[in-house]
Amino acid sequence: MSNNGNGGATARARLLPSRSVSPSDRNLVSAYLDGGFLFTGFSDKRPNDRFGVAATYAKISNRARQFDQDVQLFTGTASPVRDLEAVLEISYQAEIRTGFLVQPVFQYIVHPAGGAVDPNDPTQTHRIKDAVMLGVRTTINY
Repeated sequence: MSNNGNGGATARARLLPSRSVSPSDRNLVSAYLDGGFLFTGFSDKRPNDRFGVAATYAKISNRARQFDQDVQLFTGTASPVRDLEAVLEISYQAEIRTGFLVQPVFQYIVHPAGGAVDPNDPTQTHRIKDAVMLGVRTTINY
């Protein structure tokens, strides 16, 4: 850990009940929660680097779930019922030079599209598989 006094940790969280945005019978997501932690100053040699961990959770509304159940009933197909989407993100923001940042990012996504039917499944009985996303963000300030 850095002993120069510039290190620190930041936490944030947000809860959004979707009913306040649009009617619950028309909204795909009925509740949303996100939050994360950001750590800085953990190295005297790289005082402006940051390490972050964040997560999001979106609950699929009861009306959308009921629609999926109706599709099962009327088509006789054991298609999945959407329930949630959750994402875990881990990233590291490295300052290469003043004003130039590179940020590798890892995301693990549980139930993409809320656990919807995989469009490539000819039987229409399997969910889209959980996914991993790897990327790099860059920021240039001049």
